[in-house]
Amino acid sequence: MNKKFLIALAVVVIVVVGGLAAWQFWPGQPAVTQTVDTTKLSAMPDVHPDDIIMGDPKAPITIIEYYSLSCPHCAHFAEDILPKVKEAYIDTGKVRLVLRDYPLNKQALQAALLAHCLPGDAFFSMTDVLFKSQASWLVEDATGALATVAKTAGIDDQKFAQCLNDKAMQDKIIASRKEAEEKYQIDATPTFLIMDQKISGAREFEVMKQLIDAELQKIK
Repeated sequence: MNKKFLIALAVVVIVVVGGLAAWQFWPGQPAVTQTVDTTKLSAMPDVHPDDIIMGDPKAPITIIEYYSLSCPHCAHFAEDILPKVKEAYIDTGKVRLVLRDYPLNKQALQAALLAHCLPGDAFFSMTDVLFKSQASWLVEDATGALATVAKTAGIDDQKFAQCLNDKAMQDKIIASRKEAEEKYQIDATPTFLIMDQKISGAREFEVMKQLIDAELQKIK
């Protein structure tokens, strides 16, 4: 193989590689949109009068999250993804987030009863604490550990016992899970109903953004 041929071949390689790089970064190339698998619901989900809502109740886009306080993926969403969704869409009045219980076990049910003992914004603060301290109370007998968490919110042992024995709230929490299973065929947490689309798993912010922006485009 002669020297001139090798030089010519090198030039061709440089041109091809350079061309591919230029094409990749050339202004105006369409952004790659990630394909997101969702399930289309037969109808838009109802929002109940007693639902717990984060954000403007009149926001145009509704997201319903079914979560379990014992679910590590729910904790990941609450700690790492939700703050970004809140800043971009909830705090700006574009999205309202409806939080619904889907307890996966007894510990999650007890934790939910504790959270529901607190009114208004204190509910959101307690769910944050419960997610962040999940490792400390998610044990076989969670009662004692949850009582310790309760004290951080000023709930003494007597009040804590009343919270855990609130039969009406317990029935409501269990009914929330039953409705999710029967009406929306939900079997895992977290699961999100974004308007009439269902998506499972703690999806990263970019995925949530893609789905929310698509819904916002529909109402323009």
